[in-house]
Amino acid sequence: GAKPDFEGKIQAALKAAPPPVLQGRELVKLKPMMLALKRGAPYGHILSAARGKVDGTDADLADEARHVVSCLEDHGNARIQEARNCKDTAPLDCWRALIEIDKTYRGTDIGKTARTALDELRKDTAFRKEVEAHTVLEKLRLLERKLKPVADAAPNSPAFQKKNLGTLRQILSGVRMMQTRYPDSGATRSAVGIAEKYGMIKG
Repeated sequence: GAKPDFEGKIQAALKAAPPPVLQGRELVKLKPMMLALKRGAPYGHILSAARGKVDGTDADLADEARHVVSCLEDHGNARIQEARNCKDTAPLDCWRALIEIDKTYRGTDIGKTARTALDELRKDTAFRKEVEAHTVLEKLRLLERKLKPVADAAPNSPAFQKKNLGTLRQILSGVRMMQTRYPDSGATRSAVGIAEKYGMIKG
C-alpha cells in the first residue's frame, strides 16, 4: 500500500498550530488575532488590540485577550532583558535586538522601553565603538567563509595563501584597520586570531 505521508501530516500540524509566542494555546474567539500573529503581524499592534478587549462582557473572549496580553508582554520584557544581559559580551546582538523590539512593539510601553535603551546606548561612546568593531569582525568572518580550500595544504601554507590571495588581503586590511581604530576591543583580538590562522600575522 501507499506509505503514510508523515511529512505532509507534520507540515499540516505545524500550519494549524498556534504561533509559539502564544505558548501552545489556540484562540477561538480571537482566531483572527492568532492568524495575524502567525503571518508576522507586529506584536505592538496585536498587544494594543488585545489590551482593548480584556474588559469585555464576553468572558471567553476577555480570557483569550488576557492570555495574548500576558504572552506578548512576557515575550517583550524577556527579549529586553536578554538584550541588556548581552550588552558587554555581545554588543552587536544587544543593539540589533533592541532595534527589532522597538520596531515590533512600536506604540506600546515595551517598544518605548527598547527605544529609551537605544537612546542611552547611542550616548555611550565605548559601546558604540564595540558595535562598530563587532560589525567589522562579522564582515571579516563572512570573507573567511569565501576562502577556498587547497588539497593537503594548511591554511597558513604558501599554496593556500596563493590561491586565496585577494580575499586574504581584504581580511588583513580589515584587521589592520581594527587594530588602529579599536585596539582594546575583544572583537579586534578575535580578528587578529583569524589573521594568525592564515599566517598573515605572526602569533
